[in-house]
Amino acid sequence: MASALQHYRYMWWLRNRGLYETKHIITTSRIAQENDKS
Repeated sequence: MASALQHYRYMWWLRNRGLYETKHIITTSRIAQENDKS
């Protein structure tokens, strides 16, 4: 049971990390596009 809980928490951590990195990449690319326009 403990291993299942650890697995769930690990998957949740991976998902949150993935969401954060995706958001960061989108923000960075958006800033780069705005810099290219000016």
